[in-house]
Amino acid sequence: MALLPEASVDHINEAIRLFKVSTLNAATAGMSGEGMMSAEMVQEVQTVEDMLKRRLAIGSSVPVGKIVEQLVQQGRRVHVVRQAVDALVKKGEMKTTNQRRMLTRVR
Repeated sequence: MALLPEASVDHINEAIRLFKVSTLNAATAGMSGEGMMSAEMVQEVQTVEDMLKRRLAIGSSVPVGKIVEQLVQQGRRVHVVRQAVDALVKKGEMKTTNQRRMLTRVR
């Protein structure tokens, strides 16, 4: 790269190559940001989502802390359980009330 007032075709091709390489590296790194999880993490979150749906009947409520504690005692990681709860809330299958202290199954 060079600091010039005009960009050449070589500069553009290099910029595209750098963008593709950095994007691919970020996607395969398994960063746990919004929407960026490794395949194992996605599978674990889906498993916990299924566990939560089996555990709560439609219309029933449970304290979030209690359900997190129970699943952690069964060997699940805290952040995975919390991500599963958040995912189910975003999907509209569950809702939180009382300042996110209670979890209620909607559908």
